[in-house]
Amino acid sequence: MAGCIALYLLVLGFFGGMATERIRFDQRRAEIIRQYDEALKRWQGHLMRLEQGDTIGQPSRAVAEARR
Repeated sequence: MAGCIALYLLVLGFFGGMATERIRFDQRRAEIIRQYDEALKRWQGHLMRLEQGDTIGQPSRAVAEARR
């Protein structure tokens, strides 16, 4: 009987530890994904400004041709 209780507690501790680590991992993963999304938005904004010619101070060919 004591062996069964010990095995039960061991398995319970194992699964409890797995659940705890999963929760901690999900929190860290959410932070990393948020940082990645912010960096991706900044990069896309930079590329859009390059296409519009705002970074150089001159309009791009597409914008210049559209204005004609």
